[in-house]
Amino acid sequence: MRGVNRLWAEQIKRYARLARRNQEGRCYYCGEFTSKADGTVDHVVPRARGGETLPENLVWACKPC
Repeated sequence: MRGVNRLWAEQIKRYARLARRNQEGRCYYCGEFTSKADGTVDHVVPRARGGETLPENLVWACKPC
């Protein structure tokens, strides 16, 4: 089971890099440039409301937003 979790974590990291690259490092909500250390990946449709962890549902955001 640990191998599956590790693969899932690597997939999430790839999706995060893709989201940041697609948005050119800018926060999806406020538009400010955000470094890797000050940013995070956010679900547009929250998982609690049925959103999936797919590239089209993930955006790059600054931590305050």
